[in-house]
Amino acid sequence: MSSSDDHQHAPGSSEPRELSNPVLWTVGLLVSLVGLAWIFFHFKQVGREHAAGEPVWTLPAQASAGPDHAALIADRSAAVLDRGEVLYGKNCASCHGAQGDSNPSNINPLPRNFHVDAFKNPLGAGPYGFWSVLTNGYGAAMPAFRNLSADERYAVVHFVSETWMKPTNKSYLANDDAKISAQIPAPGAGGANSEAAIDPRAIVPPETTYQLMAAVSRRATAEREPLARWMADAGTDVGPELAPAFAELRRMFPYQVGRMERLYAASKAQDKAAFVNCLVAEDGSGSADKYFSLMPESTLTKLYARLAETATRTPSTPR
Repeated sequence: MSSSDDHQHAPGSSEPRELSNPVLWTVGLLVSLVGLAWIFFHFKQVGREHAAGEPVWTLPAQASAGPDHAALIADRSAAVLDRGEVLYGKNCASCHGAQGDSNPSNINPLPRNFHVDAFKNPLGAGPYGFWSVLTNGYGAAMPAFRNLSADERYAVVHFVSETWMKPTNKSYLANDDAKISAQIPAPGAGGANSEAAIDPRAIVPPETTYQLMAAVSRRATAEREPLARWMADAGTDVGPELAPAFAELRRMFPYQVGRMERLYAASKAQDKAAFVNCLVAEDGSGSADKYFSLMPESTLTKLYARLAETATRTPSTPR
C-alpha cells in the first residue's frame, strides 16, 4: 500500500468512514413495503366493514336527448349547404360519385343516382325520411352514418336535396308529407331514430353471416385473378418510360378493383376515350387522379397501347 493510502486511512483522519451494507438496505426496503401493504389492506377491510349492509349506489342511465328535427329541417342556409358538401365528399362520394350520379367504387346493387332515382325507404324522400336512411342505413349496401352528428346528417340531406334532387328529381320533397311528419320525435324525445348508442356486444349476427362473407371473399379473389394476370403480363419489360406508371397501377390495384375492371373493359374494347377518362378523370372518389392527370399525352398513349394489346390476348376476362 502506498504512503498516500496510509495517510488516508490513518487514525485521526478527518474523512468519515463509509457505512454501507447491501443486505441491510434490502431488508429495510422489504420491511417498509410489507408495512405499507399491511396499512393499505387493514384500512381497506375497515372500510368494507363500515359499508356492510349499505345500499349500492349506481348512476342513473343518461338518456340521449333527441335532436330538434323541426329546427334542423328548416335550416337550409348557405352555411349548412356548404357544410353538407364537405361531409358528402368525405363520406358519400366514394359510392355515389362526386356529383351524386355515378358508381366509382363499382358497388352492386347500384348506389342511388340522386338526380333521377326515387327513394325506396318507407319514410320517403323528405328531409326526415332521408335523414333516417343516414341514421339507420338501408338494405345491404347503404350503411348507417351515426359517426356523424344529427345536424351533420341533416347538412348532407339538405346539400343533396337542394343541389341535385330539387332541379331534376321528381321524388324531391321540400318537407315530409303529413303522415311522415307525424312520426318525427319531439325535441329531446327518443324513438326509432333516437341518438341512443347501441352496444355492439348486444348485436348477434345471423348464423349465415360468416358463410356469406367467406363466399364473397372467394368470389372477389376469383374475379381479381384475371385482372392481376392482365396487369402482370402488360407490365413485363415495359422500359423506363412506362415502369413508373405500372408501379402506380399495381399500387392502386388492391384498393380500386372496380376502377381496374373499367380500365380492363375499355382496353379490351379498344375504347381509348373511356380508358383515358377512367385513368385520368377519376381516382375512385370521383376526383381527378393526382398521378395520371399529370402524365404526358405521349406516355399516356403508349400506356393505353400496351394495356389494350395485352387485354385482347388475356385468356379469361373479369366480370
